[in-house]
Amino acid sequence: MTGAPTLSWLLFGGHASALFAVLAGMAVAFMMGGRRPKTCRRLLLRARVGLLVRALLLLVWGLGLNALPLPVYDILPYYAVLFLFALPFTGLRMRHLIAAAVVFAVLGPWARHLALQTFGAATLSNPTLVDLVLDPAGLLLSLLLTGVYPAVTWMAFILLEMALGRMMLQRRSVQLGLLGTGGLLMLLGNGISWLAVHAWGGSGRIVSESHGATADSVRRAMLFGGDPALPSDSPWWQLVVGPHSNTTLSWAASAGMALVVVGGALWVSRSAGQLLWPLASLASMTLTGYTIHLVVLASVHVDHHPWLWFWGQVVLGILLAMAWQRAVGRGPIEAAVSRLSRLGAAVLVRPEGRRSRS
Repeated sequence: MTGAPTLSWLLFGGHASALFAVLAGMAVAFMMGGRRPKTCRRLLLRARVGLLVRALLLLVWGLGLNALPLPVYDILPYYAVLFLFALPFTGLRMRHLIAAAVVFAVLGPWARHLALQTFGAATLSNPTLVDLVLDPAGLLLSLLLTGVYPAVTWMAFILLEMALGRMMLQRRSVQLGLLGTGGLLMLLGNGISWLAVHAWGGSGRIVSESHGATADSVRRAMLFGGDPALPSDSPWWQLVVGPHSNTTLSWAASAGMALVVVGGALWVSRSAGQLLWPLASLASMTLTGYTIHLVVLASVHVDHHPWLWFWGQVVLGILLAMAWQRAVGRGPIEAAVSRLSRLGAAVLVRPEGRRSRS
């Protein structure tokens, strides 16, 4: 163990959770009607109530999982808050969603920067149900502003992909557009950050303005991100791109990677859709797979044989997902959440009764 980042970390570190949020935004858009958003007030209300119930279920589930000794940061409680924050935006058009995503991407990191200056670093990186009862204010602060995946910055991912859900994703031109736009965002995010930190004196300003900062600590922040947040004693930290650094430039890099993955997957599926069925099976039960993954990480010390545990989880996950989908259909946790959200919407938003004949 040298402490140096691996090639896979350099390429994908911090981007997986961003892709998770991106796909969540697309799911929200599809729930609201996709390219043809629901216009009937009652149907739209039922969809929004269903999304609300889904968010509350995810919040409780995520906080419950955090009772395990997890060696990673669990995104599910933050994910739930993002669903709640998405509710007011579900009726917006594509261009308005993109504009709102840009606003969150630009202003959100500065709101987080000011919150960290005011309240200090996040103390509830993996909040639990106990925190919900004993420290609800601290839990809310962590989920909204100071945590690892704060809603104030991650809403930019949700809104961007809600906009994608309004597009004609089956068109080749759209898929190529996603690939090109994603590549450009990655280049801009990483390129501007590298120039600002290494060529334009940003590293020196951080060292001179931050307590205890060195050129090596800045380099490590670029490689590994904050722990769990970047320092807030210098605004120059906002030029850093690192995993989960929650800066505007890191959002551009991660959003670009997500667009490339989505566009590439759609492009490949045009000609090799049947060959991707094993992966599609696993993708159909991401919440179940993610839950099992967290349980494994909490139960086994995987650092001794990381590649063995990685490929073991991937292969076994795909095999189990294929068998489950053939035998049952949707993943067990996905099916339960969907059923409960529909039930909640049906109970809280009753259908209009038929008008009596005169």
